[in-house]
Amino acid sequence: MRANDADRRRRADRVRTVRNLLAATAGVQHGERVEANTSTVWTYLLYVAQLGRRADAAGICGAARA
Repeated sequence: MRANDADRRRRADRVRTVRNLLAATAGVQHGERVEANTSTVWTYLLYVAQLGRRADAAGICGAARA
């Protein structure tokens, strides 16, 4: 396996972890609890950033409806 493939796989795992956290299924995949694949601090930093984006999007959508 090349280094680029391994890096790509790690990045995909981090994104999946944050998506699961946002969906309120943080450490669960396929109905089973799994270990975190990255730093807890990094995961929560990404989570907070995504929450900010969601709040901005909701504000924009809400303003468009008014």
